[in-house]
This record gives sequence, structure tokens and C-alpha cells, in this order.
Amino acid sequence: MTRPILYIAGPYSAGHGRSVTDNIAVARRYAVAAAKAGWMPFTPHLNTAGFEIDCPEIPHSAWLDGDLAILDLLDPAVDAVLMLPGWDKSRGATVERQRALVRGLEIFDPPAHSGCIPPAGGRGLCPHYRQVHYETDSRDTCGSPGMQCPDEKTCPIRRRCR
Repeated sequence: MTRPILYIAGPYSAGHGRSVTDNIAVARRYAVAAAKAGWMPFTPHLNTAGFEIDCPEIPHSAWLDGDLAILDLLDPAVDAVLMLPGWDKSRGATVERQRALVRGLEIFDPPAHSGCIPPAGGRGLCPHYRQVHYETDSRDTCGSPGMQCPDEKTCPIRRRCR
């Protein structure tokens, strides 16, 4: 079984007392903690670390567009986004968070330290969730009598683990 993906979003560019190197190190610490908690971390900081030096002809916006394309591939039923400390001071991380909200992904706010990553174990799709396919579109539906997901399950309708 594939591990659920935890997309890690936070400041990359220097600012607010931290360098690019500092921000990459913070993202790496959280990525390691996420892997230990059962997630498959996707960390843009590590994916293109130093590319602003290696590829100066590529604008920052192109890197962000690529990250958003990857974010769009995540499955709202099992994958999630972790916001790093200071995300609210980062234009890129703010855009990533907004995209995650629109997509219905679960978003975890910054934990106090890198050991506070929610465990991936036990997450899964609610057995009451159904996607009904019509000739021209699809709809999410819930077959639960009480419109409740069982403990430790989630669905695109509710987005949160219970």
C-alpha cells in the first residue's frame, strides 16, 4: 500500500531573519518527522533546493506553478498539507494553502516542533463516501445515516479525520 502524501508548505526565500538555507533545513526536519509518522513527504524545498542559483533564468513564479501542479495531483481522501512555521509570511505558501483549501485537502497548521506530525496510520477513505458518475459530471455523496465518518476515516466531503 502506498503511503499517503504530506505536502510540506512553508517559506523558501530568505526573509524574517531566516536564510534560504535555514528554510530548507526547517523543511527537511519536518519531512523527516513526517516520514517517521508514516507519510510520504513531498517537500518542494528539497525538490528544487538551490535551483534559484543553478537556473537563474527561471522565475520564482515558474517554481511555484510547478509546485501547485503537484499539489493538484494529491488525493483529498488520503493526502494532506502541512504548513510550516512562518507560512503566513510567505506569498508562495499562502498560495499553496489557498489551493489546498479549494481542492478540499486536509491542512495541518504548524506544529510546535518537528516531532508533532499527525500520524498517517489509520487514515483512509470513509466507507460511506461515494462518487456518483453521471453522463456529464460526477458528484460526491455520503451514504452515512448520520452524515458522520467513522473514527480515523475521512472523505472529500468533510475533509477532516474524526
